[in-house]
Amino acid sequence: MDTFENPFAVKAYLGPEYFCDREKELAKILSAVRSNRNLVIMSPRRMGKTGLIRHVQYHLQKKRIPCFYVDIFGTTSLKELIQLLAKNILGKMDSRPERALKLIHSTFASLRPSLELDEMTGMPSLTFDLQQRQATQSTLEQIFQYLENQKRQVVIALDEFQQITQYKEKNIEAILRSIVQHSKYVRFIFSGSHQQIMGSMFGSHNRPFYQSAEILPLDIIPKQSYSGFILHHFKQGRKKITEASAEYILDWARNHTYYIQALCSRLYSNGEKIISEDLIRETIVEILQENEAINYSFRNLLAPNQWKLLIAIALEDGVEQPNHGQFISKYDLGQSSSVRRALESLIKKEFVFLWQGKYAVYDLFLSKWLKWRY
Repeated sequence: MDTFENPFAVKAYLGPEYFCDREKELAKILSAVRSNRNLVIMSPRRMGKTGLIRHVQYHLQKKRIPCFYVDIFGTTSLKELIQLLAKNILGKMDSRPERALKLIHSTFASLRPSLELDEMTGMPSLTFDLQQRQATQSTLEQIFQYLENQKRQVVIALDEFQQITQYKEKNIEAILRSIVQHSKYVRFIFSGSHQQIMGSMFGSHNRPFYQSAEILPLDIIPKQSYSGFILHHFKQGRKKITEASAEYILDWARNHTYYIQALCSRLYSNGEKIISEDLIRETIVEILQENEAINYSFRNLLAPNQWKLLIAIALEDGVEQPNHGQFISKYDLGQSSSVRRALESLIKKEFVFLWQGKYAVYDLFLSKWLKWRY
């Protein structure tokens, strides 16, 4: 097992020793893969979806089941999706890139592969350019047929899957659903952070993916599990932290994975041996101050009534009924119709989301900064 200077990962997956809990979710996903069922993971951003998928990937690879993680959030069209899938999948099941290059070149008429050296690792990797616009659907089908021809179980995890609803091609859901339906060896994990869109894609009877996969909503990790994880790793690093201080971190971060990891990572690396609550508060202020310029820029991006509503929601730590007269009056938000339009705009711009029955500011650091400054 590799050891790392800082055990609290914010971006990368460091391995099972540095991954907190999710044992039930892991068991459910592995069971679905064994039983040839596709699965949907839904949760707000920064709740740990990507880390969980990487954790699943680690366990599947131990069982010699290839698992390809593909984040499609940055794609805007079917062509870009195909290029990303090709880059992340094709040739990765062959230990000899030159051989894979020859096979792909002979199989895919519309894909132009090239062998390049990765700037970070120095290792050879394949990149692809799609030559014929009209061949997009057939090329997509060929990629999955290429995997089927391997005649071994393969898992593909498509992260931020709701992004396909933004493509200019209007039939993309139906195209992908047909591929998924006819896949014998390939199993799919779809994950997404926009719960309303994902819920509609897989839960509406008039959508192609209706009831095509098992749903796994991702909730917060139990406080007891996370507290034990924090105490263990600080102790391993010969740093002292009390249960009360660990609980303070969890309460401040609302048990939200990314923000717990970010705060603990900062506390772990600051050189202090005793992690007191005073030190935690000082570190929190440092983080909020670092984000201040960005947070103030949001004020210029939003209409005055939207900014005012955002502050009110932050001050309340979330609100169940933003259109309620008492809430509107307390923060002088104007007409109910204006509040409704402002809320719709904040949701669309992903400044606000509905979570556990309350409308809350999406970015916890922004929410805490608003409450700190206003």
